[in-house]
Amino acid sequence: MVDQAGTGIISCWHAFLERLDQELGKETVDKWVRSLVVRQGINQKLYVEVKDSFQALWFEEHLRPRLQTFTDPVGTPIKVIVETSGKKAPPKVQPPKTQTPETALHFPELDPFCTFEHFISQVDNEIVVRLLKELCTHVTSERFKKLSPLVSAQENPLKTPPPNPIYICGPTGSGKTHLLTATAHRLRQAGLNVVMARSELFTEHVVRSIRSGEMSAFRKLWRTADVMILDDVHLFSRKITTQEELFHTFNTLHVAGKHILLAANCFPQQLQFIEPRLVSRFEWGVVLPLSSLPRKSFPSLLEKKSSILSFLLPQRIISALSDLFHSSPKACTQALEALMLRWRMAKNRALGPSATMTVGAMQDMLSDLIERETELALTPEKIIQATAESFGIKREDLLGRSQNREYVGPRQIAMYLIRKHLKLPFIKIGDVFEKNHSTVMSSIRQVEKLIPDPQSDAGSRISSIEIHLF
Repeated sequence: MVDQAGTGIISCWHAFLERLDQELGKETVDKWVRSLVVRQGINQKLYVEVKDSFQALWFEEHLRPRLQTFTDPVGTPIKVIVETSGKKAPPKVQPPKTQTPETALHFPELDPFCTFEHFISQVDNEIVVRLLKELCTHVTSERFKKLSPLVSAQENPLKTPPPNPIYICGPTGSGKTHLLTATAHRLRQAGLNVVMARSELFTEHVVRSIRSGEMSAFRKLWRTADVMILDDVHLFSRKITTQEELFHTFNTLHVAGKHILLAANCFPQQLQFIEPRLVSRFEWGVVLPLSSLPRKSFPSLLEKKSSILSFLLPQRIISALSDLFHSSPKACTQALEALMLRWRMAKNRALGPSATMTVGAMQDMLSDLIERETELALTPEKIIQATAESFGIKREDLLGRSQNREYVGPRQIAMYLIRKHLKLPFIKIGDVFEKNHSTVMSSIRQVEKLIPDPQSDAGSRISSIEIHLF
């Protein structure tokens, strides 16, 4: 049982993490801090367990200095004790002066769940999956031919090399990171030198190397790779020095015939505050959009993920989770991971090993995440606002009665997006815009005709709005 004081300390910890979201970014906190296993809170001490020494070092370097603000409601400091496999982690040791910068530039381990076998594909995304698999086959084959010169060209299953770079774009939760990681897994299994990182880590490597005066080590690490994979390249926005290094790294690898994979939440031409010379290089190869997994596939995603985590759930819980967390596949899987952690902690401390989960218990355990999901839920108002901002017009003009061309098109697109994503009846959409249902139907049909038309920018405009919505 966790006593009242212990419960209070853990509540303070969750409040502290919410503040960290604002400082470090929620994605960083989820990956490095929320993944810590909270063991107990007692006597103004919180015991947490790290999964490995690398996470312990990250904790000491990045989080320990911030713990001065981790206090109880009356301002009394709470000490955090870090444990590894049930033992207190050793204190941070300063690296010896003989340590090379190369060993200081770490890469996180690849998520073992993110493989091609575990990716739930759909028709819209088959071309992306197929191209990445072909890339793996091609690069592996080229390596094999270098190791075995007697292999003939006819044994290469691909007649032409895949495009370079491959740029994938799509909204959060569409599976970009999953597919990039799956590619890295397969290529590394073939013995290839693959560097994969999110844009934040690439930037961190640049900053560390500049501060240590060892940019040569950074360049050796990144510019000698067989394949470079960068995720979230839209986050290079405004980072001039990092963009300069990326430009030269890209050029070095591309000239050497090395393959480059990139992912972002938008098309290259929609990137903000990225140097034009980089944007043009991102478009050298092929740009492929990735669609989000439809809501009807969320239960399948949860079943596969729960199986991988050895956390099998009854169908009623799976269905309830997919209904509650329907904003994106990412929200769904994050809720599952949080449920697994909290349920196991509850069973160990209070419920007992024979406890059975109910839908009500699940909702109680995830009440904070359910509240956040409700706040983020897509509404007609959010779609209307996003559409108006995309076209640079006022919300009132989009909803108004003006038949000027600059307002009619955005109005029709907003109707189309509400119908597509919220499945509202035509009459309900008409109520929002003060139009009759026949006008709504006509407007949506007009947009559907324009999307495939190469002379129209409706398709790219809709994609841009969807990226910002999701």
